[in-house]
Amino acid sequence: MLLGEAGIGKSDAFEELYERVRRQRDVTVTRFDLGEYGDTSDLARDVFDSAAFEEWRKNGGELVVFVDSLDEAIAGVRNVVGLLQQRLRDLPFDRLRLYISCRTAAWPETLTGHLTGAFGENAVALYQLVPLLRRHVDMAALQLGVDAERFLAEVDIHDEGAPVARATARTCVSPLTRSAKVCYRGQLTVCAMVCKVRQQLTGCH
Repeated sequence: MLLGEAGIGKSDAFEELYERVRRQRDVTVTRFDLGEYGDTSDLARDVFDSAAFEEWRKNGGELVVFVDSLDEAIAGVRNVVGLLQQRLRDLPFDRLRLYISCRTAAWPETLTGHLTGAFGENAVALYQLVPLLRRHVDMAALQLGVDAERFLAEVDIHDEGAPVARATARTCVSPLTRSAKVCYRGQLTVCAMVCKVRQQLTGCH
């Protein structure tokens, strides 16, 4: 499950993940934007009663389902969480991969419990996109021997992202219960950006 507040880059991160997965062989990939639905009947028809879903249930194989914008559906579709919990039962979960994006504040904890019971505790994880802080940029720059102020100036000049937090937020993904990994993965992203700008500054590769 991919969580994050509005504007932090959930849709971009979801798109990148979707593109990677759909290039895999021997998997069926489907994607649904719940923000486009106005009632549960249309959602049930398109997701759970679709030809792809029925074929997967009957004929085997692996199915990957991307469900974007759950928070929008919660705000506009009555009992959408209940629908998901009702239909995500008695399925071959060992052949199903489910990715859901949602605003952090809107995520229903009842759905966490249901998915854990369906897929197994070790198969369900909540990840949150978070903005990096200035001190993380300073730490990464220091480790690579790069002046942080000059680096930030070059980022703006080369339009690599402003602010840096937004440019890196969508790749700074970490389990909610492991705050240390948020910093670690975020620093890796900043390090990659530092290396790129340093190459532009020095002409070294």
